[in-house]
Amino acid sequence: ETGYFNLQDQYSTGKTPSFLIYADLNNDKKKDMAISNQDDNTITLLYGYDKGKFHFPLTYSVGVAPVFIISADFNNDKKLDLAVANSNDTTISILIGNGSNIFLPATEYSANDYYSALSLATADFNMDSKLDLAVIYSYPSLIQLFLGNGNGTFQTGNKIDLDTLPTAIIVADLNKDNKIDLIVLSQFSSSVSIYLGYGNTTFSKLIVIPVSRSPTAIVSADFDNDNQVDLAVTSSARNTVTILFGNGNGTFSTQVNKTVGRYPIALVTADLDKDNLLDLIVVNRGDNSMSVLMGYGSRSFSNQTKYTTGLTPSAAAIGDLNNDNKIDVVVTNYQSETVSVFLNTCENIITTSS
Repeated sequence: ETGYFNLQDQYSTGKTPSFLIYADLNNDKKKDMAISNQDDNTITLLYGYDKGKFHFPLTYSVGVAPVFIISADFNNDKKLDLAVANSNDTTISILIGNGSNIFLPATEYSANDYYSALSLATADFNMDSKLDLAVIYSYPSLIQLFLGNGNGTFQTGNKIDLDTLPTAIIVADLNKDNKIDLIVLSQFSSSVSIYLGYGNTTFSKLIVIPVSRSPTAIVSADFDNDNQVDLAVTSSARNTVTILFGNGNGTFSTQVNKTVGRYPIALVTADLDKDNLLDLIVVNRGDNSMSVLMGYGSRSFSNQTKYTTGLTPSAAAIGDLNNDNKIDVVVTNYQSETVSVFLNTCENIITTSS
């Protein structure tokens, strides 16, 4: 079987939705959406209630021009909280959840007037069993750590100066030392920089990996089932996704390139057809589409199957929306100011490897 999607619904968001997550925000065992709206300085929450349906939209104010959002339990109460990167001021926003449909008003954090947070990631960087944040800023170009106090508040931690303007940051244990490493994507320099963590909020720069021109998004996963962390990177100049296969020590070897739609802007990965091989879902801003590439194993992927999204799609998230044990996809549409819900019907369709 191969992943196949039907567009089920579209829901209104705030102005110019930039990013979204999909998670159970109110502990009712149904997944919800949290969407950052760049032009009205808000996030929209849409609550799931029945087989891929959403209702009860709530709006919360955050900082100026939010562009990225994540969920995690920052205060150890087993209820999800939210962290938002604001691209047109000096802040990140933290919203603490109460496990029902309500979040506390946003608390803003900043560090030394660093400006324009573009992306953030969460992990326990200092191994104190409290979640921390790593935030990339563009003015100046750096990574700023915010150390969690375990109660939903944060204190400023170390910073890492970057040689180039960052685009995205993700975290993973690349060298199997049980310490979290940092992976920074730069569209400006067309590179991925690897910083190995020591488990005490300090990091050492290991390697800079050239990638295809104008990269826009990055994910980490084990694409070839060798128990090593791999990376996938989209290139907006080449209209490709590149998979870099990890060696288990923070370095990467073989690269595989696959064609996707025009100006890919975001990607996620999941096993869409339950063959124990990860597949790729790429959102293409330039032709209002979503590309699906099925993993074949042996470091190969199918050619793309494309689906029409709304206007100027900006991000995607995955999960089982309708409780049928199949991974579905939701996509934010920046210009349409909507989110599209694609249900995975797992029909048999023919794809070819190349």
